[in-house]
This record gives sequence, C-alpha cells and structure tokens, in this order.
Amino acid sequence: MKQKLLLTICLVAASMGMSAQNADIIEQKMIEYGRMVNNRQEIYYMVDSVGKVSDVVMSSTIDPDLNKDIKEFFASLPEFSGSGMFMVSIVPAENVQKSQGTVQQAVSGERKVDNSNSNRAMANRDAQRKQKEIIKQPGVGLPPILEKAEKMPYCIGGKEVLMKYFRENMKYPQIAREFGSQGRILVSFVVERDGSISNAVPVKSGDPYLEQEAVRLILGMPKWMPGVNGGRVCRVRFTMPVTFKL
Repeated sequence: MKQKLLLTICLVAASMGMSAQNADIIEQKMIEYGRMVNNRQEIYYMVDSVGKVSDVVMSSTIDPDLNKDIKEFFASLPEFSGSGMFMVSIVPAENVQKSQGTVQQAVSGERKVDNSNSNRAMANRDAQRKQKEIIKQPGVGLPPILEKAEKMPYCIGGKEVLMKYFRENMKYPQIAREFGSQGRILVSFVVERDGSISNAVPVKSGDPYLEQEAVRLILGMPKWMPGVNGGRVCRVRFTMPVTFKL
C-alpha cells in the first residue's frame, strides 16, 4: 500500500506516551478492523501508571465478537512508556480507498509520493482542532448531557491525582484571604466524550472570588475517563466540591 495510512488512525491528546512499536501495531490493526466495519468507530482507552491498557470503550455499539476482539487486542499490547487517555479511529476500508484515490488523481505524471507521514499529521491536526471546537462550543451539535450513566466518568489516576492537582494549582484569592473567606464551593461541570471538562458553574452562590477560583480549577483538571451509557461514550454532568481553608 503506497499510502499506508490516510484517515485510518488518529492518535489524539496523550499520544506522547505511545512507543513507536505500539503505534505501528495499532496502526496495522486499525487497518484490519477497517475491513470489518461499515461506519467510523472511535475507540477510547486508558493507560495506567504502569503502562498497561484498561477501560477500552467504543463510541457506538458494534458486533459483540468484534467488541471482544478489540478489547483483547488492546489488553495484549506491550507496555506503554506513559499513562493517560488515548483515542484511535477505525475508518471503513472503503472510505480509505476513496480518499486515497482522490489523492492519487492529484499527483501528476509518474511522480510517486508517500504521504503517510503528512496525512497522519493532517489527521492529527484536524482531530485536535475538532476537539478544541468541542471545548469552545460544548453544546453545539452534540448529544444531550446525562445526569447519570451506567458507568460514570472518573479522573484518570484517581483521587490522589486530583488532590495533588488542587494542592499544586490552587491560588487562594488575596481579597478572599483578607476577608477571611473560606469553605466549600460546589461546582457542576460536564465531562465530555473526549474526557475534557466544560460548562463549569458554581451550584450555590458564595464568595464570588472563591467561586471564580473554583471554576478555574475545575476547568483545568487533568483528563477524565468519559462516562459510558448503552455501550457508548457519553456526556455526563458531574458535581464536585472545592474546599478553601485558611
């Protein structure tokens, strides 16, 4: 295959933790899966602190046998060099072939060009741009926000990661400190399908300076593992207290 990869795989967000070996293995497997599906499918998976894959989730319902095969494949991967959440896309082989045909028609004469690297970079940039648009406009063209899901979202790394994040990033507002303001600010927010955080708002009114800092902290949290409902990743509303103590 001259153009080894066009749109078959998009390694997004945490791809810096993926070894070249794993990237190559996943790329080949996604091409293989592309021959088995009729619609584009996103696969979200988490890599834990020791480099092993867990919590493999599909963006939509697929054949149970294929679903099982995908999960077994990711569980069998060699250890990753980093941790975090990853996302890859399976694109039907027919769509890839059409895209490759369009590219080949644009090449004049007998000139041969291997666009695998440039196409991968373009796919990455396009996926990252779309993710930024989701964060900026979380309510546009997206499914409804659920209050509960069969599998609720959670912060990758657990409570310890969150506590460390709040300790290291909290900036106690000086004016609130001068007035002796402290307490808990309850913040409601949405965990999007890519694990990003949006729509953070204080649930109860309190000190406006503490509220502002609480919202800033929530929006800056590390990536979460998205919720799952009916076998699909979904948008879920979550509520969390942020404690300020002098």
